[in-house]
Amino acid sequence: MEEPPEADDDVSESADGVKRESTTGFFETAKAPVEDLGDGMLGDLRRAVSRVISNIAWDVLIGIVVVLDIAMTGVAIDSRSLGMKDPRWLEIGGHLCLAIYSLEYAAWLFVKRRKVLQDRWLLLDLFFLVAGYSELFLAISQIRADGLGILRILRIVRILRFAKIIRKFMMLKELRKLLVMAGSCAKTLAWDFLFCFVLMTAVSMISVELISPIIKEMADEGMWADCDTCRGSMETVMMANLNLFKTVIAGDSWGLIAVPVIQRAWWTVFIFAGGALIIVFGVLNLIVAVVVDSFAEDRLKDVSAIAEEMSIATELDLEFLTRLFMKIDENADGELSLQELLDGARKLPEFQARLRVMDIDQADLEQLFYMLDEDSGGTVDPDEFNGALSRWLHDSKTATRFIKYNIEKVAREQEGFRCNMVVTMNGISEQLNSLKAAVSSLMIKQEEQLSKKEEKFIEPPREFTEPATE
Repeated sequence: MEEPPEADDDVSESADGVKRESTTGFFETAKAPVEDLGDGMLGDLRRAVSRVISNIAWDVLIGIVVVLDIAMTGVAIDSRSLGMKDPRWLEIGGHLCLAIYSLEYAAWLFVKRRKVLQDRWLLLDLFFLVAGYSELFLAISQIRADGLGILRILRIVRILRFAKIIRKFMMLKELRKLLVMAGSCAKTLAWDFLFCFVLMTAVSMISVELISPIIKEMADEGMWADCDTCRGSMETVMMANLNLFKTVIAGDSWGLIAVPVIQRAWWTVFIFAGGALIIVFGVLNLIVAVVVDSFAEDRLKDVSAIAEEMSIATELDLEFLTRLFMKIDENADGELSLQELLDGARKLPEFQARLRVMDIDQADLEQLFYMLDEDSGGTVDPDEFNGALSRWLHDSKTATRFIKYNIEKVAREQEGFRCNMVVTMNGISEQLNSLKAAVSSLMIKQEEQLSKKEEKFIEPPREFTEPATE
């Protein structure tokens, strides 16, 4: 069996010849461009630039720059809110971040050329650059945009760049799922808000018609003397909506208005308590259920995200199996023998745990070895070891795999027997045909000899003469 070529654990080569660092650890590298980068000196330069901007170190640098930019944006917003001028170092830092963003986008533009318009992340980067340079133009022109909120909005837009960090770092996987869920359920949340608002408006209309006169009567009697907004809390539908949201959903000051009104008119408990039960325990829980169901449905449809997560999990598992293979391979020859596999299952706790999860015991190890040895070479190489154990990790029906292996083995043996039988029968048929031809030839010769002998012994016929008549 040929020894597998040595590979760098930290570097892999992509389809365009650009070597990429492994995604081991917390980081998930962005995919290198696979399009044709051209030939000649310009193509070599594009490949060199692609190696730099596709490297994990560059991703970490951009992540640090984005975090610092967000922090400086917060300081700038606080300064403007307090009426203070931005510090000089804050302006320099903002310009430096904008220059780094511009350099990164120019590099991607040089590598991808017109295809930058087909990448949504690069389009988002272009939007950030336009917002940044617009802010710089407004600052240089000394246009008073604070009153209109333009400059403030342009600064806040920079925070959206944090979404680009989330897809690059594995340790932010949960946050990425949260943002994906929020994005996929945006439509559902909008309809839920509208449904809740309509229901609250219906309850508010009833409250204005039935409860508002009682509140005004109690206010005239001196109730809520220290509350300026209590008298008009149910005066209009929108004010009743606001009061209902404050007391029922937010849970603020429930006893300020609702309890005195219920004590004055007991039947109003059906409006207050009924509205609270319907909205809090009914509608809000229903909204949560619908949001979760919508995300689960979108999750099943998002095949690309599922495939990406499976690819990452498989890559990490293959790295673990590679390290495990090196521990089992005591003589470091790059191949596992049956004895090394048995010794590894007896000595290594991580291998024992792996086998236990796969429902493989000591009695199945020999058969496992022959299942891993796909080329029947008597040893198991890293590709055979990693590929099989990685595919079987999440399959709890290991016994079914053993049965399938035995059935396939018997089927292969039967196929071999059939092939041998076909060859043998063809040989016998050829021999019978040869024998038949020989017998037929011999019979023809014998018939010819008999014919010659019969011609030799047959007398020629005599001529017939009539007797003479007197």
